Amino acid sequence: MVPSKKQGKTQSHSRKRNKTGIRSTDLQSSVKESIEYKVALYLNDALAFENAVLERLQLRVTHTTLQGAKTQLQNHLRETTGQQDRLKQLISSLGGTPTKGNAQLPVLSTSESTMGLLKKDMNDVELELNETKEDAIIVYAEIALYDTLRQIIEKAKIDSVVRVLTQNINEEASMAYQLKVKTADLIGKLWASIDSTSTRTVSEAGPLAR
Repeated sequence: MVPSKKQGKTQSHSRKRNKTGIRSTDLQSSVKESIEYKVALYLNDALAFENAVLERLQLRVTHTTLQGAKTQLQNHLRETTGQQDRLKQLISSLGGTPTKGNAQLPVLSTSESTMGLLKKDMNDVELELNETKEDAIIVYAEIALYDTLRQIIEKAKIDSVVRVLTQNINEEASMAYQLKVKTADLIGKLWASIDSTSTRTVSEAGPLAR
């Protein structure tokens, strides 16, 4: 059968190549693969951050002496493990390989000598308060990381990734609020112990000290 002119045009159009010699369908596939590759790299950047957070939380759970703080840290640890798992699944689904590396976490800029002097005289509440302050810095860094990444991937229209990043942001925002409440509680305990010490000091000094 001889193809009609209309059929011939259709077949000719389907075989049409762009100026680079690549079929348009092949080009679309190549672009999609390139975007997915880049997204997988971005997700691995977030995963490296979570890997480092996980290690820090494991140490925090071991070292803290306050039971309430330990319980909260254990919850944060479970949450971080869940975030890691979701990132790994996404990276694999995009054809990437989940990283085992760790990112460098943001830290306070206090000099080691000054911090050494501070920690020397800190009680358990002060030590936990200082660590909680660093916990908050890291959590807010995670929120910024995930929010920026979500905005980038929204442009790529990969909804499955956007959903996971939104879930991670919501979890980190909840943790940030919990850390704020915890900080207020620790400060209350700290000043209660300071007031108690001050009262004992005045009492022990006798009437002349008043």
